[in-house]
Amino acid sequence: MITKQELLQLLADTECHRVERTTSKTDMGKFCQAICAFFNDLPGDGKNGYLMAGAFDNGRLSGLRWMIPYC
Repeated sequence: MITKQELLQLLADTECHRVERTTSKTDMGKFCQAICAFFNDLPGDGKNGYLMAGAFDNGRLSGLRWMIPYC
């Protein structure tokens, strides 16, 4: 699991082959594209990829709210 500090660092850094940001929670095309890119792992570094919904490209949070259902 990613720590809060790691998440803040990923938000502060620029996007790269393992970090994608979007302000949408419904753009399935962008989500699928990012997930496919993470699976391809072209650099072969074996590191996790992160799709950050609710963040602008500059790392600033958009204020997007999620409803997380309890299981």
